[in-house]
Amino acid sequence: MNFSKGVARVSSSLRLGGSRAKCSSHGTTIRGAAAVAAVSGRCLGVRGGANRRLHATVPAAETPTSDTAAEKEASPVLSSLQAWMRKENMDCFIVPSDDPHLSEYASECFNRRAFVSGFTGSAGTAVILKDEALLWTDGRYHLQADQQLGKGWRLMKAGKPSVPTIQEFLAKHLPTQSRVAIDPFVHSASSVKALEKELGAAGISVAAIDHAGDKNPVDKIWGETRPAPPKSPVRIHKMAYAGETVKDKLAKIRKSMLEEKADVFVSGLLDEVAYILNIRGDDVAHSPVAIAYLLVTENGATVFIDEAKMSTEVEAEMKEHGVEVHGYEEALEAVRTLAKQGKKVWIDPERVNFAFANVVGEDDLIAKPSPVSMAKGIKNAPELEGMRAAHVRDGVAMVLALSRLERDVAAGQVITEVDIDQRATTARSQQDKFVDLSFPTIAGENSNGAIIHYSATPDSCHTVGRESMLLLDSGAQYEDGTTDVTRTMHFGEPTAEQKEAYTRVLQGHIGLATAQFPDGTPGFMIDAFARRHLWDAGLDYQHGTGHGVGAALNVHEGPHSISSRTANTTPLEPGMIVSNEPGYYKPGSFGVRIENLLEIVDSGISNETLGRRFYSFAPLTFIPMQKKLLDQTLLTSKELDWLDEYHEVVWTKLHKLVKDEEALAWLKEATAPVVRQP
Repeated sequence: MNFSKGVARVSSSLRLGGSRAKCSSHGTTIRGAAAVAAVSGRCLGVRGGANRRLHATVPAAETPTSDTAAEKEASPVLSSLQAWMRKENMDCFIVPSDDPHLSEYASECFNRRAFVSGFTGSAGTAVILKDEALLWTDGRYHLQADQQLGKGWRLMKAGKPSVPTIQEFLAKHLPTQSRVAIDPFVHSASSVKALEKELGAAGISVAAIDHAGDKNPVDKIWGETRPAPPKSPVRIHKMAYAGETVKDKLAKIRKSMLEEKADVFVSGLLDEVAYILNIRGDDVAHSPVAIAYLLVTENGATVFIDEAKMSTEVEAEMKEHGVEVHGYEEALEAVRTLAKQGKKVWIDPERVNFAFANVVGEDDLIAKPSPVSMAKGIKNAPELEGMRAAHVRDGVAMVLALSRLERDVAAGQVITEVDIDQRATTARSQQDKFVDLSFPTIAGENSNGAIIHYSATPDSCHTVGRESMLLLDSGAQYEDGTTDVTRTMHFGEPTAEQKEAYTRVLQGHIGLATAQFPDGTPGFMIDAFARRHLWDAGLDYQHGTGHGVGAALNVHEGPHSISSRTANTTPLEPGMIVSNEPGYYKPGSFGVRIENLLEIVDSGISNETLGRRFYSFAPLTFIPMQKKLLDQTLLTSKELDWLDEYHEVVWTKLHKLVKDEEALAWLKEATAPVVRQP
């Protein structure tokens, strides 16, 4: 691959996130009881409702913008960036969501796009021109971006037929000889060729900012108010949960290096580094990772990290496994030095930033997928045991939180979305091995539930009452596993429209949960199982159906997913964890999502003629689904049987662990068989 100096590209997907993402994580991770206090507060009580029968709506005319630059006065931050562009003779500056490790969620000090635009969603790319600014984000965030974008911004609703990609827009609107600036540390190496090719055809060049002395203009404008880099201590991830030693993981990497004739392997993804080294940290909110790079050679390995984070115990553990500890800022120069020595350097171009690839000559660069990605995605036996145990404790916590919530709403208590967040966090924090949330809780009442990645705030959130429909998406990090679950519930009498929406989403959830598929099947081939019943009514949802989940690691991980995007051809394999979360969202009214995590298992069926085995799913999540929202006229007997059987397993797994009598009574009723309508 030709990684030309000073050139990078934003991929055609614009790194708008994985199959699905939660609200953006900001700030230092809050652990234990402190996490409970962080979500306390009251809010203004306003509500929306839904009364009509579910039907497919015809969208308004497609427009790429929510407002024009002329209608709004540019913010001081935007004006300062445009002044820098004029000074540097740049016609455009691209500000992605990414940090130097291409993380989905970034530490607060790297949230440049949010600082520049005011939009806090985890996925999106800002494009600054001399006289206007635009933000591209996908359908998960259109409503949120409409509400959050600052003055002088246009929202480009990526995925809409009339909305061009960033490359298409720039090629059309920038004159020949224009210069597009990027920070080489926040664009993947694989981004380079495409942007150079697409803009180069229009006579537009791409220039990488000189990063000597921290030259990113956003950081200069941010100044002293920019958050400091995190300093959280690194901790060892116990072998009882990891299931494999660091030495064994490094040996597997070196075996792959030998096969690819690589002298050096560079890892930049934070969860990948944490996985290889069996360490955890708190540098990114709700993601148990430490900011670091890792270099692996034939005879050694070096982790580049803020050495102040490494205790004597952790350093001794690294030394035992042949891993040296060097300063974080030394990583790029170490790769440059090895490249100058003629070493063959293996860099995953999708997972390592362009700055690192750019210091390796074309002849010495091995640009291939990381050998770690699949190993991390397929959990070993102790990792699976930890995930199963964590989900049982998580189920107990949610039974306590949801049962109390239903009782209090029925009693007429004033409860806000922020209160619900706090209650779920409190219940989880009381469980054994709790570390943190796995993402910011999404608690959306009525119209807020239609905002796919809604985040409640004390001064704008809704109260929950007997006419409320609530979408609650939440999860936790435990020492032994990571959870992610969504439940939708109504506190009074749901409308026919709400019942139909919920039931069609549930049918899709059941369709995927009961799917059986042959080995070698990628996620996109079974995505329609979750959408079929919505499609029958002319409906759909604008996010993926399933994402991978780390074992006591990031709540989103690859390499697999379940979505309509055909680019991900990674086959679904036994030992992988994937979410199952179809949804329906009616803007201004309500939202529905039902999510369980699933373990991919061997179904025990094989076809000798085809020479293939078949796989299926086993549930990891054990939390009741609300029966009052069912429209039984849509459900088959087989689908009702599935729900009864699922609830029987939930009862069996949890009832001996729920010590609160009222919560136990609620669980018994919630998991009782559905009363069949004649």
